[in-house]
Amino acid sequence: MKEKYRRFCREEALVPIFCMDWWLDAIAGENWGVCLIERNGRVIASLPYVYRRAYGMRYFYQPPLTQCLGPWIRELDAKEATKLANEIECLEGLMSQLPEFASFAQNWHFSQTNWLPFYWNGFRQSVKYTYRLEATQTPDSVWQCMRPNIRREIRKARQREKLTIVCDRRFDDFWKLNKHVFERQGLRTPYPKALVEAVEGKASQHACRRMFFAVDNKGCLHAAAFIVWDAHTAYYLMGGVDPLHRTSGAMSLCLWEAIKYSLSIGRNFDFEGSMIRSVERFFRGFGAVQVPYYRVWRGRSVRQKFNLMLRSMKRDES
Repeated sequence: MKEKYRRFCREEALVPIFCMDWWLDAIAGENWGVCLIERNGRVIASLPYVYRRAYGMRYFYQPPLTQCLGPWIRELDAKEATKLANEIECLEGLMSQLPEFASFAQNWHFSQTNWLPFYWNGFRQSVKYTYRLEATQTPDSVWQCMRPNIRREIRKARQREKLTIVCDRRFDDFWKLNKHVFERQGLRTPYPKALVEAVEGKASQHACRRMFFAVDNKGCLHAAAFIVWDAHTAYYLMGGVDPLHRTSGAMSLCLWEAIKYSLSIGRNFDFEGSMIRSVERFFRGFGAVQVPYYRVWRGRSVRQKFNLMLRSMKRDES
């Protein structure tokens, strides 16, 4: 199934980057799988998933640095009722292929709004938000829609701090800045360096990543933004700020340059969202549109999990 999916990913440009086989290799190694539905020898629907094992049970989860997984369904050129019937048939078919699991949790791409078959099968859903700028916009129109404080930050970074943007610094330079974000809050970095290196390496091989560094005239790095993109959208994946330069406006400048670059290559720009109030306010300040997407999940009862663990232990003893 994986090899068929790899061929499909090479042929289908509409698959989001986070569902690509090479992305799944980077963030999960061998611990991913995929459900596929074919019609007349052509893949019409897919559902990749990432899992971990514990006590003989499989847990599907949303991996770090990955905005969305979930189903992809080829759109039909048909009446609305026919399209919905096709979606329901595909979703039921994909769901029926899922291996047995102890729990399931995925963030779905915002374009996938039909989750009824999952609801009918005991799954639940909650709404999350991202912020997006459309590729049809121009830098001038985005600039005009920004909140005044964001524009002031960008001007300050350029004019008072004399910051410029470079894209040729090493990954280790980015990693140091990214770690500062969590260290300043007394938190552990939520992903290991090796994982980020794997993503950066794969994205570099596929020529779909760029890092934007804000540097002053003394050569000091103030901030950085890391973006990746697929055929339609560029995503703000990670960022970092030197605590000594938190007020220089560097992060706003990095994101502004990332947005302009994304528009220049014909991509939408997705801030990847945040439910954290201060981060949401910052992203919203760039004039982006709020877009909802689903988190779909289901977990087994404590009794079910206990029985599964007992069965696993008995199999191991036999």
